[in-house]
Amino acid sequence: MFEKKWVRITVTVGLTIIVMYIMIYIDVWFRAKHSYMEAEKAAGKNDWKMAYVWYQTAVEQFSPPNSKWVKMSKQKLPDALEKWKADLKKKNIPFEDYMLE
Repeated sequence: MFEKKWVRITVTVGLTIIVMYIMIYIDVWFRAKHSYMEAEKAAGKNDWKMAYVWYQTAVEQFSPPNSKWVKMSKQKLPDALEKWKADLKKKNIPFEDYMLE
């Protein structure tokens, strides 16, 4: 079966494509994890603007695939936005909702 040159080339190209997609998936997964962890770090410092931006980055830039990091970011995104709005109100900074999204 592998004696013919076209079969060897086809198998090699197919395996290369599969490996490429696996590498892309792993890269996107790690980037989503990094964004989520940065958001958690910002939330720990009560910097809700940065937390919101990092959660939003994980959701918008690194999905699909919907890894667990993207799913957790989607869950925490609305809460971070509300806390950011509360911070702005507490500091008497005027804003409209469209300015924050």
